[in-house]
Amino acid sequence: MRRAWLGIATVVAAVVAVALLVARPPPPRASNAPPEAFSEERAWPVFLHLTRTLGSRATGTAQWRPAAAYLLEKLRELPGVEVELQEGPGVVQRGWIVESVQYSARNVLARIPGRSQEAILLTAHYDSALEGAGAGDDGLAAAALVEVARALTAGPRLERTVILNLSGAEELWVAGAPRFLEHPWSKDVTAFVNLDSMGTRGRLLLFRVTEGDLGLLEAYARAAPHPHGSAFAQDLFKTGVIPSGTEFAIYAEQGKLHGLDLALYEDGYAYHTALDTPERVERGTMQDIGETALAVTRELASALPNERSAIGSYYDFLGLTFFTHTPQGMVGLMALALLAAAGAMGTVLRRELRGVRWMLAGLLSSVLGVVASLLAAALGAGLLVLLGRTFGWFATPWLAVVGFGGLALAGFLAVQHLWVRWAMRRGVTLREVMLGTWAGALGVWGLLGAVAVTQGAGISYLPLWWLLPGALGLAVAALAPRYTWAGWLIAFVPGALLTVRLGAMLLAVFIPMAVRLSAGIPLDFVIALLAALPVALCALVAVPRALEAGAPGRVSAMAGGVALLAVVAMAIVPPFSAARPQRLRVEQRDEAGRSTLLFRGGGGQDLQEAMKGLAGARRAEAGQWRLDLGEAQSLEQDAEITPQAAPSGAGLRKVTLRLQARGAQELKLKIPRESLVEWSLGPLPELRAGDTFYRAGHVEPPPEGWEVTLTLRGEAPVPVEFTQVFNTPSPEAQTVLDRLPEWVSSHARRYRSRMLSL
Repeated sequence: MRRAWLGIATVVAAVVAVALLVARPPPPRASNAPPEAFSEERAWPVFLHLTRTLGSRATGTAQWRPAAAYLLEKLRELPGVEVELQEGPGVVQRGWIVESVQYSARNVLARIPGRSQEAILLTAHYDSALEGAGAGDDGLAAAALVEVARALTAGPRLERTVILNLSGAEELWVAGAPRFLEHPWSKDVTAFVNLDSMGTRGRLLLFRVTEGDLGLLEAYARAAPHPHGSAFAQDLFKTGVIPSGTEFAIYAEQGKLHGLDLALYEDGYAYHTALDTPERVERGTMQDIGETALAVTRELASALPNERSAIGSYYDFLGLTFFTHTPQGMVGLMALALLAAAGAMGTVLRRELRGVRWMLAGLLSSVLGVVASLLAAALGAGLLVLLGRTFGWFATPWLAVVGFGGLALAGFLAVQHLWVRWAMRRGVTLREVMLGTWAGALGVWGLLGAVAVTQGAGISYLPLWWLLPGALGLAVAALAPRYTWAGWLIAFVPGALLTVRLGAMLLAVFIPMAVRLSAGIPLDFVIALLAALPVALCALVAVPRALEAGAPGRVSAMAGGVALLAVVAMAIVPPFSAARPQRLRVEQRDEAGRSTLLFRGGGGQDLQEAMKGLAGARRAEAGQWRLDLGEAQSLEQDAEITPQAAPSGAGLRKVTLRLQARGAQELKLKIPRESLVEWSLGPLPELRAGDTFYRAGHVEPPPEGWEVTLTLRGEAPVPVEFTQVFNTPSPEAQTVLDRLPEWVSSHARRYRSRMLSL
């Protein structure tokens, strides 16, 4: 019995190790690599200059223009490359709050001529978030594209032209991409590759492709040296649960271009914080970015697929190969898998089982096992919520795997223990229990696969890798009992590798993202589900083989005991650390003569521990704390109001505002919807039903001031809110922020507001 359980545990451990190891990036290539190859060592000085020498490069800040100038200089060193700075005013519409924002674009463009004018676009952004140096997001990719351009010029001339857009305003509501689409070069682009990031480590994940572009996927599959992608990531983006976006949507929707979206996803703890520094980056990650971008660009520039086909699913297998399927192909493969599973189940019935009811009982025990797994993990999360010790998995994510995953295993084994006892009382042998449960597990996977395919879900590839090998393995075990172990290995290993890899990816994305999510339930339940589901899915095939060894109840108790210890540890350990901090959104509000700091946390975090060192801080709205800083500076001299001649039409009047920045990086206006007829900023944005204000802004306002003319309805005074936005807080506010614990990451913007009566 012990040997059987030890053997299963050894196989499971090996599967987990392989699934995690293949996700590591390749070693960086040295600076003496062939000139036509990508070298991380050659690109590293560009990366360090952007992220360490310049630091934060947010749009409109002091280092934004020097960053563009530096990239222009490096690209102009390359022979035969046309380089241009796309600069000029633009307007972007912000989405979640409808706002019309003026800004200055500074896109760094490069054009590597091919034999034809038809072009492939490579794009990344060199600007960063305000909070940090943007090493992962997106300094790695920006520096990599400079080296990619050098490698392309060192190789033979390509059939198609290659254009680089190093976007200068991606973090400003993806404002750089729309400006590029106004450039004449954009008219030549037929396909694009977008590179972005929400992490600092690991390998690029292909997580989105434009609809119907199976040919682009196949080109990626042919070219990428270490392909890494999953259609399930695209499924998730379609649901809107991931609170991030890239310029991919602009090129695909506004530009009507065909393209691929690739991004880093590991170590999201540093995303949009001061921790996103070059010291945090894993060496080899840029090598993966550059090798992938270079190879895929050469493939697309040489043999761009013209035919379009619908996409059913896509995924890589351990980075060794990449599979792409049409919807019809997925239906055919699933039908084949279901037939194979039915054949294997029929073989078991004919040779081993005494009636179909034992197979149906095995199917029922498998379904109940999955349900018990998820319930057990949810109970563990519920215990943490009841104790008020949420987020205990955030800084130590392996505790979530051991705790919630261990509870899931214990729940599954507990059901199997009851099933074994019930069956043996009725004279069923352990081998019959094992084969019946194994066949039942195939039935569960068959149901999951059929549902996934009929719904057109990209994740439908996963059931295939459990059904086809599972059917073969079960047939081997039924036809040649002496090779049952070999049959089980065939059935378990391929599907488990993909399941563990996908589960690790989801945890790597969602655990760091938890401090940015808004959910209707405590996020402990979400993380418990993500940790438990891969365990339950693997247990469907792993546990039946163990049943013949006996003692599932004893192993269930052991797994549950270890898991409960991990849950207790999650209730005790600090939930956050300096490397994996609690994230606070902080605003300094100067209005009505008073200055106040507002603290907000994401993910339903309780801020009480973070606020302990701030005397005078108090709870305000749900999830928000306030701290009064005293009197605020007046804005009386920063707005000039000049009435204009009334336009034709009764009841209308014009007012011109000249608004001064006084060192602010952004100016804002908020105007009542019912009073505004038109403004000098272009067409009024289309508001949603519940919006009561028109909002306008100007990033990096001109020194002479921002002039806006409003056409208002009626003669009654109209209250308009004018706000100056500073990227840094006042010295007094910064003193307060410095008293926050080291496990808190915060960055405050200062908003100085006053009401204008027009």
